[in-house]
Amino acid sequence: MNKKVNLIFSIIGFLTEIFYLINALHIWFRHITISFVNIIDSIFKILTQTSHIDFAYAP
Repeated sequence: MNKKVNLIFSIIGFLTEIFYLINALHIWFRHITISFVNIIDSIFKILTQTSHIDFAYAP
Protein backbone atom coordinates (compact mmCIF):
# COMPACT_ATOMS: atom_id res chain seq x y z
CA MET A 1 0.00 0.00 0.00
CA ASN A 2 2.74 2.43 0.98
CA LYS A 3 4.76 1.62 -2.18
CA LYS A 4 1.71 2.23 -4.39
CA VAL A 5 1.07 5.64 -2.82
CA ASN A 6 4.76 6.49 -3.17
CA LEU A 7 4.70 5.42 -6.84
CA ILE A 8 1.61 7.53 -7.55
CA PHE A 9 3.18 10.64 -6.04
CA SER A 10 6.45 9.95 -7.86
CA ILE A 11 4.58 9.78 -11.18
CA ILE A 12 2.69 13.00 -10.38
CA GLY A 13 5.97 14.73 -9.50
CA PHE A 14 7.62 13.48 -12.69
CA LEU A 15 4.71 14.72 -14.82
CA THR A 16 4.82 18.16 -13.19
CA GLU A 17 8.58 18.34 -13.82
CA ILE A 18 7.97 17.58 -17.51
CA PHE A 19 5.22 20.22 -17.60
CA TYR A 20 7.52 22.84 -16.05
CA LEU A 21 10.27 21.96 -18.54
CA ILE A 22 7.92 22.27 -21.54
CA ASN A 23 6.57 25.57 -20.20
CA ALA A 24 10.09 26.98 -19.69
CA LEU A 25 11.16 25.92 -23.18
CA HIS A 26 8.02 27.48 -24.66
CA ILE A 27 8.71 30.82 -22.95
CA TRP A 28 12.37 30.65 -24.03
CA PHE A 29 11.58 29.86 -27.68
CA ARG A 30 8.88 32.55 -27.75
CA HIS A 31 11.41 35.10 -26.45
CA ILE A 32 13.95 34.05 -29.08
CA THR A 33 11.43 34.28 -31.93
CA ILE A 34 10.20 37.69 -30.75
CA SER A 35 13.81 38.95 -30.59
CA PHE A 36 14.54 37.46 -34.03
CA VAL A 37 11.47 39.15 -35.52
CA ASN A 38 12.47 42.47 -33.95
CA ILE A 39 15.99 42.19 -35.37
CA ILE A 40 14.67 41.44 -38.87
CA ASP A 41 12.17 44.29 -38.56
CA SER A 42 14.93 46.71 -37.52
CA ILE A 43 17.13 45.62 -40.44
CA PHE A 44 14.22 46.03 -42.83
CA LYS A 45 13.50 49.52 -41.47
CA ILE A 46 17.16 50.51 -41.84
CA LEU A 47 17.27 49.20 -45.40
CA THR A 48 14.06 50.96 -46.39
CA GLN A 49 15.19 54.23 -44.78
CA THR A 50 18.51 54.19 -46.62
CA SER A 51 16.80 53.38 -49.90
CA HIS A 52 14.49 56.37 -49.41
CA ILE A 53 17.47 58.60 -48.68
CA ASP A 54 19.22 57.34 -51.82
CA PHE A 55 16.14 58.07 -53.90
CA ALA A 56 15.80 61.51 -52.32
CA TYR A 57 19.39 62.49 -53.13
CA ALA A 58 19.47 60.86 -56.56
CA PRO A 59 19.87 63.40 -59.38
